[in-house]
Amino acid sequence: MSRLNSVLREDKGFTYGANSWIDARKLGTTIIISTTVENSSAIETIRLIFDQLRKFSTERLDDDEITRAVRYMMGSFARSVESPAQVSALISGLDLLNLPDDYYDHFYRKISETTTDDVLGSQQKYFNPQGWTISVCGNVKSFMDELRQFGSLNVLNEEAMIIETL
Repeated sequence: MSRLNSVLREDKGFTYGANSWIDARKLGTTIIISTTVENSSAIETIRLIFDQLRKFSTERLDDDEITRAVRYMMGSFARSVESPAQVSALISGLDLLNLPDDYYDHFYRKISETTTDDVLGSQQKYFNPQGWTISVCGNVKSFMDELRQFGSLNVLNEEAMIIETL
C-alpha cells in the first residue's frame, strides 16, 4: 500500500490515494488494488501498478519494511477485537477456515517472528501480475486500444471493462 501511494500520489500526483487489501475467503482469496485517476493517466497508472507488483514479487523486502508491517499488523489486530461483533467475526473465521481453536493464542508470536525469508515465497506466488484481472471504469473508449497491451478485453458497456492480464 505505501509503495503504491508513494509512486502514484507522491511521485506522479495521479491520485489522492491508492488502496490495497486482501479479501481472504475459504475457496479463494483476492488481492485488490484500487485508485481513482483521470483518463489521461489511467494507462500509466496501470503500468506503474504492474511495475510495483513485479518488483514486489521478485525483490526481497528489507528488514525495515518487515518491521513496519509487523508493527502495523499487531496494532491492527489489537484494534480488531474491540467489540463483541469483531470478536465474533474472528471466532467464526476460525470455523470457516478450519483453523485450530488456539490459532489466535499464537498469532502475536508468529507475526512478531516474521522474517524476510518467511514472506518471500508468498511475494513470489501471489504478487506476480500475470493472471490478474483489471477493472476499468470511466471513458474507456478513449483509451481502449492502449488497454489491449495488458491483455484481452471484455467490454461490459461504454463505461466499464474487464481486462484479463497476459
